[in-house]
Amino acid sequence: MRYLILSMLILSSWLLQAQSDQNSAQSVVKIKTSYPGVDENGNPATVVNTSTGWSWNDPFWVVTTLHSVAGMEGNIEVCSTTGKCCSAKVVRVLKEADLALMQLDENLGLNPLTAKNVNPQSTETYFIWGYPHGVYTIQGDEIKFSRSLNRYPTLSDILTGNKLKQQLMTQGYPLPTAKIYRISSIIQPGHSGAPILTSKGEVIGIADGGLRGGTARINWAMPSEQYLVSLARSNESIPTKISLQQNLYSHSYYIPQSVNSAEIDSYVANAEAKSTVSSDKGTAVHKTWTASLEDIYWTLDEEDQADMDDFLSDGMYEILSNSNFDIYEDYNTGASFAVPFGAVVTYEDELFHIERDHSYLAFAPFNAPSFQEASNVMDLFISGILNGFEQHTNAINFENDDEIDEYNEYRNAVIFKEVNLDGSNYLLAVGGEVLGSNVAAMMMLTPLPREMNDVQMLEFLELALATEVISFSGQ
Repeated sequence: MRYLILSMLILSSWLLQAQSDQNSAQSVVKIKTSYPGVDENGNPATVVNTSTGWSWNDPFWVVTTLHSVAGMEGNIEVCSTTGKCCSAKVVRVLKEADLALMQLDENLGLNPLTAKNVNPQSTETYFIWGYPHGVYTIQGDEIKFSRSLNRYPTLSDILTGNKLKQQLMTQGYPLPTAKIYRISSIIQPGHSGAPILTSKGEVIGIADGGLRGGTARINWAMPSEQYLVSLARSNESIPTKISLQQNLYSHSYYIPQSVNSAEIDSYVANAEAKSTVSSDKGTAVHKTWTASLEDIYWTLDEEDQADMDDFLSDGMYEILSNSNFDIYEDYNTGASFAVPFGAVVTYEDELFHIERDHSYLAFAPFNAPSFQEASNVMDLFISGILNGFEQHTNAINFENDDEIDEYNEYRNAVIFKEVNLDGSNYLLAVGGEVLGSNVAAMMMLTPLPREMNDVQMLEFLELALATEVISFSGQ
């Protein structure tokens, strides 16, 4: 009997440990903020954002990211996993690490979590619990770190373009000097402030992000043990202005002023459904934000800016200066795609695509077991598209650009061909990118530029630019 009791105690302890990251998830909260603004069409609207936080050190204390609650005094609501909600206020901020400590106005019954330090080069699997892309129930996902040449990477190591650093230095948070965990997994909009947990339920990091690199989101997390004590002791001034990157990792919805407070949750649910296009294979792409050409250009790194300069030569920048693009992302692979603002994305024949008056654009994210197999998937995609046009192809204006970096498990390929359909000449472009085991494939079909009128030329340039800025978030 003694051995049986001992065995049961050991088994109970093992089960508790195996489930403890799920137990810790009960201390995670959904944060909702709102402020007056304008929607994507310039109409007055209430901007509603959702992000994530978690209880630390005291049942009335919640940690989240500063950029998700800055300038929101009096407009912050915190909800537990049980659905109980209360208002909260920011009482401490640590700008270097983009962290905020909030005090709840009521006891939501949260159990404070503990922090733990881990090596930034860790190859372990961790768990992120939060409220991504507007979901109403908490969701858990696996998280892995990216390797870094620096033993202790900083935010400066992954920022692209000088303008990003200038923006952060002007805003004052997060600072490029902040120590970070580089995240290779996908951190979704709404995950801002979410705890990254060990299997024992200890918090090793706080999901941050909040910057763009072209059309991609840049993922990182702040080491919790590195900064939490400093956060609790901080006397830094609390920002009164809304963060520049507030609507990126804190998922944003633009609510018309005609929608009353009781209808907001229903409106958000409908807006989320409308921004998601699902396939019959279980994959989906989500419209995560809208970007201008300037937004895209000035957040690219210098090498990508140089490529963009080549594309935008001969006065094309001026032609596209007023163009905006909707950014769609596949949360499984992290592949991000740009389409002209307002274009309707549909799914058919295993492709997500848009049809304009004179042009066609299609894209598809894929995942494979390895870099080599992912590369094979892209080759099959390219050959399949080309074979479909083989009988219609004029063997002129052929270009094959294929760049492979197997050391970094990256590949970029594109093929251009002139094709003839129903007596008319078209330009076909097919290719994409491979990063690790993920594929972002695309194809474009437009009239030949030399035969276009002004309207067709604008359509062509917008689609061509969209194919130029395919990328992967988190890298």
